[in-house]
Amino acid sequence: MRKAIFFIILLLSSGIITSCFFNKSNTQDKDDHSYVDLGLSVKWATMDICADKEWAPGYHFAWGETVTKAVCTWDNYSLYKDTLSSRYRTDSLGATATLKDADDVVTKLWKGDWRMPSSEELLELRDNCKWERVTLRHKTDAYKVTGPNGNFIYIPCGGILQDKGFVDQNEVYLWSKDAHELSADNHSKVAFAISSASDNTTFPRYFGMRIRGVKK
Repeated sequence: MRKAIFFIILLLSSGIITSCFFNKSNTQDKDDHSYVDLGLSVKWATMDICADKEWAPGYHFAWGETVTKAVCTWDNYSLYKDTLSSRYRTDSLGATATLKDADDVVTKLWKGDWRMPSSEELLELRDNCKWERVTLRHKTDAYKVTGPNGNFIYIPCGGILQDKGFVDQNEVYLWSKDAHELSADNHSKVAFAISSASDNTTFPRYFGMRIRGVKK
């Protein structure tokens, strides 16, 4: 009996298993994409786009791009011209632009009814769920996000990828598929995201952030 207890403690301490990690509320769709009903308006994927484990961070994408990059700058942002043209232009106060399916990395990679979350759905996740900081396998910093119905997902921290590399890696940043013009000074250069570090919801579109898919 003592040997069995010692073996379990060894596994926990080594990161092979994590006591709080197991999630019995997961459901898989026909394409093996796992999601959880948190009691919100949409169901949330259990993993970031391009992650292979729930505890592993996914890739970072600039807003509206479907290919990841080593660094993210205005100069290598492929949609920069489109933010200044009619497609994603939001140069009037209160204007909104929504990514088309071709520029929605979730829709492109997972297909079906999967997509990036709207700004309203991200705010619902942020404001209507309990966010608890935890450590997952391999000492990965993350947030356990528990919905009103008691079900939960994990969102690993990963920060923002900018021109000088990663910043704020101990926090979560997630893109929405919306861009809102909240200030006349932005000139179609920002999009909507949420952060575990602050209440700020607008960030430069060229920033590399992680993306979590949703479905009805």
